[in-house]
Amino acid sequence: MAINFGNNDAQLLPAGIHQIVHFNTTSSTTRQNNTGFVDVSGMTNRSITPKSSSSKIMIHICGSCMCQHGGGGSNMEGRILRGGSQIWESSCTGRNNAGHYHESWTHIMMFDNPATTSAVSYTFQIRESHGNTIVKFNGGDGNVGSGINYRADMYLIEVGEGAL
Repeated sequence: MAINFGNNDAQLLPAGIHQIVHFNTTSSTTRQNNTGFVDVSGMTNRSITPKSSSSKIMIHICGSCMCQHGGGGSNMEGRILRGGSQIWESSCTGRNNAGHYHESWTHIMMFDNPATTSAVSYTFQIRESHGNTIVKFNGGDGNVGSGINYRADMYLIEVGEGAL
């Protein structure tokens, strides 16, 4: 099995890697004022169909995170759902200075064990968890300018038993 990197340079995958499914988006998702989780644009119900029920799925998400608060701290939390069930949650980025923006590039990597050969769907969500603040995934404001969207990526990688 091989992966093509878009420039006709196909590389063979290691024997333990069964498949790689890649998604990307240039849309941004904004959340504010300590409201609930919201689906991240372009990273909703992304599916992979495992070749073996003993395989693990490595989920790799990378993109820009921005926090802004006019009078205190701010924090962006992210979570990953398999189907409708949460399998991961953590803080992605935060800021403790009033009136400042903070942007960082975030990488999330985790293994899931769906134990199936049926299609499995994953969704990435964010929320703002401090109140009266704004967080944005895959978009910028602040010092670099307003309305900037970057490219964010989600990889679903099926890893066989022999690779771990």
